[in-house]
Amino acid sequence: MNNPEEILKELPRFQTDNFFKNNLKEKLLKENAVIPQKTSFLPRLALAFILILLLSGAFFFNRWSNRNPLKPSLVMAAEIIKENLNRFIKPNTIYHQKTVLYSDGGNEPIVYEIWEDQDTDRFLNHVIYPDRESWQSFDLETRWNIETKEKTVQKEIYQYQDPEEKLEKKGQRVDLAEKFDHLVKEGTLTVKEGKLDTQEVYVIYDTRNSLDKFWDTLTFDKNTFALLRTEKYQGEGNERKLVSLVIYETQEALPRTEENLKMFIQPPISLDGYDLYERHFDTAKGYLDDYQKISTPSSSLNEERITLVETNSECNIIVTTNLKTLVIKTEKAKLGLKCNQEKIGLPSKEGNLLVFDDLSKGNSYSLKLFSLNEEETLSLGVLGKVDIKDKLFLPSGKLAILGKDNFNVQSLIVYDLPKILRDFPFSTDTNQNLIHPELYEQKINLPNIEEDYLSLSIFGNDLQILGKDNKILESYNNF
Repeated sequence: MNNPEEILKELPRFQTDNFFKNNLKEKLLKENAVIPQKTSFLPRLALAFILILLLSGAFFFNRWSNRNPLKPSLVMAAEIIKENLNRFIKPNTIYHQKTVLYSDGGNEPIVYEIWEDQDTDRFLNHVIYPDRESWQSFDLETRWNIETKEKTVQKEIYQYQDPEEKLEKKGQRVDLAEKFDHLVKEGTLTVKEGKLDTQEVYVIYDTRNSLDKFWDTLTFDKNTFALLRTEKYQGEGNERKLVSLVIYETQEALPRTEENLKMFIQPPISLDGYDLYERHFDTAKGYLDDYQKISTPSSSLNEERITLVETNSECNIIVTTNLKTLVIKTEKAKLGLKCNQEKIGLPSKEGNLLVFDDLSKGNSYSLKLFSLNEEETLSLGVLGKVDIKDKLFLPSGKLAILGKDNFNVQSLIVYDLPKILRDFPFSTDTNQNLIHPELYEQKINLPNIEEDYLSLSIFGNDLQILGKDNKILESYNNF
């Protein structure tokens, strides 16, 4: 009999190890239990010979497919699931998920998109129904619920008896971890490798006949372990039909930076023409009043601002505001280059500016600034062969850029945007850094260390430069 403890040693270590291991051990003991029987010498010899053949075949199969065929499917499924949780739902990140749900054979899907802070109860949720949209968000002080069809806004203002309670994580809005736990504990699981279109995947099947299971199949990317789709069926044989298909367009863990935390501040759309209802909530006493209708939201909440920045496959930048959608044609697009929808643009907190990296006409890396008010682009300068690691708008209005050149020199460049915007009009032919760079930018060559500087963050008045696992490597307070 295989020793469950030996099998379980192969599992990676997670915070939920004890839970998984106890459940796995219980199932493995049941699956591997053998009733001893009396056997003669010849049957034992035959069994030994067959075992040698099987082990030999397993060895060559393992060499050929890079898999362990002796590993139970339950253990392999648990490893895949736990790797997904370890990569995407973890502390000090913002979990981002976008799914498209088709149910009961319907052709019109419902699109769900959520951003959830894994350290506090902050969240932003967007749901697109066939006939309407809704937004919900919470920034620890104000909770918003916006219904586009009814044109209503519900606003809840929170107050805390204990200030420390404000930063406590009280639960998960995305319940994947809980459902995964149930799947490993109760499911009858098998795992197969295959392809989804051209993508190599793992497919986990829950073959039990049970009404309380969440899925029949789950498909994971073999390389990233991202969840790609889930399926739920009903009926047997020829009567079997698909009742729920969820396609995961996005599953990612975003860095929990000050800039990313700004996304939870609402409202994310124009509230012109909406009715606003407001009430107050005390975390110790509950709701203090009923919703009261307030006058139409002030115009300051309805000014046009950038809400979403995306890059299409042609390398054009798609800018979505609370009023319209714009397309910025980049030099990369003019050259016919293809982009993999990478994130090359960053909007300012106010939503009126967008910085993005592009190519200059000489095919060197260039940094550009787009103004929503002017709908024009200004070149901030030619950076040469620089890999831009991160961009960050500072509280002072300046812009910080973290980069690494082809000589492995890592540097921090800070652009004085208020001064640049004061002295130069928006024009793609204007490049103030070629005129007096010392007046408009400050460059710092960072200390040469063994690890890479990866991202920027603001903490209080300090500009922090972070490395792996958000480790603080440098800090500056003079910007």
